Amino acid sequence: MKPIYNNLTLTTGAFSSGICKIKIVPKEWLAEPIETDFATGKVIDVILLQDGKQWLTLELAENTYDFDEKLKSGRAGDYYEIIIQGLINNISPELLQILGTLRFHEVVAIVMDRQRRWKVIGNLDAALLFRFSNKENNNQGGQQICSIDLSMQNEHPSPFYEV
Repeated sequence: MKPIYNNLTLTTGAFSSGICKIKIVPKEWLAEPIETDFATGKVIDVILLQDGKQWLTLELAENTYDFDEKLKSGRAGDYYEIIIQGLINNISPELLQILGTLRFHEVVAIVMDRQRRWKVIGNLDAALLFRFSNKENNNQGGQQICSIDLSMQNEHPSPFYEV
């Protein structure tokens, strides 16, 4: 399968719904590590990408967007388990090719919370694993569910980013 990098968008027409946006890039597209001021919990400088690279947008169906950042404990100590999930409302051969390409990368994401603040998840050292699944059934006239799952573990909470 040929690698294809592009935005993931919702299908228009009968499948349309509200949109949530998440911006992602493969971590190797970062021009330099993201520096965080741990006293304030904010990213210090603008996040720079390599020449010719840009943020990719994930448009997920409204009311399916979920961002979860939980503090957990393990043998090595405390860590944050970070999970971002959502649904895409249709799958096509083109979309499957994009998803198949992204699954080979760890990604850095920028997400917006309910107070319209941006948070950065991931860095060059550790980034989110990109996974997807597709489920179709015949219940209630047929239903197709394509879910996007991004997850990672980090020793620090996700910093805020002022775009």
